[in-house]
Amino acid sequence: MVNVDVIGKLGNFVVCAAAIFCMVLVSLWNQYQNPVFIWILVIMIGVCILLIARVLRKSSSKKGKLNARARQADEILNLAQTSLQEKKFAAAAHNAHYALYLYGNQSKNMDSAMVLKQNAALKVLHVAYIGMKDYPSAVKYGTELLESNARDIEVLWGIAFAKLQLRLYASANDYVQSIFSLDPENRFAKELLDKIKVGMTSKPD
Repeated sequence: MVNVDVIGKLGNFVVCAAAIFCMVLVSLWNQYQNPVFIWILVIMIGVCILLIARVLRKSSSKKGKLNARARQADEILNLAQTSLQEKKFAAAAHNAHYALYLYGNQSKNMDSAMVLKQNAALKVLHVAYIGMKDYPSAVKYGTELLESNARDIEVLWGIAFAKLQLRLYASANDYVQSIFSLDPENRFAKELLDKIKVGMTSKPD
């Protein structure tokens, strides 16, 4: 794919050079009154117009492709969220990965809305992997989510639960304590803490 930024910079350079050249031609015409200079001037102006039109067309085409890809990513994310609600965890994870891939290709056009969509896809992955009992992956994507919002109690609980299943009791307890710092009376965190305490006191297999 042609780099629009490169084309734009090259176009600006050529247009500036052509403008200077046109000024020189006008000066020569005023001095020598030679019709050849006028014809060259007309040709140079035509070249500048064509080049500018090409740059604008490429830029418009690139924006159109980005918009189409963004719409496709949104549709895939909606499919992932629907699959998650239906407890089709493998399908949800597959679609969320694809949505992340599509959003990732628009990193140069990242804004707050795009970040929210990426986080929505990460949350689908986090919950889907818990549903598939792939706890290391659940921890991985949950940790990525916390980088943008360390106060997400749902994600903190999900990581603590996954750590509990992996028998990483001390680490699981740390995440539960993080929940209590935000919500001291959180019922789900209390239930999880009880299970963590049982795991810590039980004998290893």
